[in-house]
Amino acid sequence: MLFAMSPLISSSVLADNHTYADTNSKHESRQDVNRWVPAFAFVGAFHGQGQKSSVSSSCDIGGPPTENDLPLPVCSQVGEIGRPGPPIEFDTPTAMRRSNAGKEFGLWPGVGVDVQLMTPRIPKIDILPFDIGIRGFVSGEVMAVFGPSRATANEGDAGELLFPEDQPELDSYPSSAISGTGSEVRSEQDTFEFAAAIGISIPINILNRTVRIKPSFGWLNYKLKISGRLVHAIKDDVNGSLPGGNPLTGSFGANTRAIDLQKNLTKNINAIGTGVEVELESGKFGPIGAAVFASIHGYKVVGDRKFKFKGSQTFEDGTIAAGGDGLLEDTYRAAWEHEIDPWIYRMKVGLRFHYVGE
Repeated sequence: MLFAMSPLISSSVLADNHTYADTNSKHESRQDVNRWVPAFAFVGAFHGQGQKSSVSSSCDIGGPPTENDLPLPVCSQVGEIGRPGPPIEFDTPTAMRRSNAGKEFGLWPGVGVDVQLMTPRIPKIDILPFDIGIRGFVSGEVMAVFGPSRATANEGDAGELLFPEDQPELDSYPSSAISGTGSEVRSEQDTFEFAAAIGISIPINILNRTVRIKPSFGWLNYKLKISGRLVHAIKDDVNGSLPGGNPLTGSFGANTRAIDLQKNLTKNINAIGTGVEVELESGKFGPIGAAVFASIHGYKVVGDRKFKFKGSQTFEDGTIAAGGDGLLEDTYRAAWEHEIDPWIYRMKVGLRFHYVGE
């Protein structure tokens, strides 16, 4: 009886194997599932991450604003008893410009290439009641990112100082009339982004087409460029907000000083995380199989996420006799901070070509 049933058992196994081959892949034969499968893909992606920044500034020789002055402390000027308002004592560090802070969620587009190697089909695992033809895979990716430079913290309009063209005399306008002053923190992702992943590929048959579900664990690397800048102009007119200037002289101070503080950093950012890709077989052309795919990944930044940097500029002797600009000797300082969120999100779509053999 046992020998009589053997052909039936053998036929059943063969039928199951034939069903597996038909069900799990339109293109994969039993020879296919036992070979390594290299692949190459063209990829488009978006990289999303939150960030926040702040900027503050000070001068070493400062004093409080007068009641007739701009609503900011003043720096590097000589107090004059004849001017309206209380006497000014320039002897303590004080703010040079208003502090500023900002935050945003940035989204950077990119295009690149992906290479992948799938293993032969992993042997059946005894604890599973069925054999679904799982493969393993490893992949590597290079992406060119086209993100713009972003001013996360921005106060005023830091750039080139522009003096009023219709008032060529320096004592005919206050320091507040000089444009191009301000402070900011900018960030920009470097051109190239790198990623790698290791995972498994689970084939599913949908309408006689193979859909691969591919969970993975991955690594992401990119360089972040951060820049801070502060541009400020000082004139010796503590009453610069008055439209007529100093009422005793009918003019503003003529002595002018330009401060331009800049600092740049480049940081290497690494992150690890998980994601899932869905790949749909779309056709076969000789030994080449084509598939479209889409994926989403989340990465946790490892290492530093907060960056602090400073800049300063010193005018050692501002007296006219020493060839200076007539303002007090002073040092100007700026402090910038930039922080990136702990999580990075990436969404990808692409077209992949597998070498599956004849």
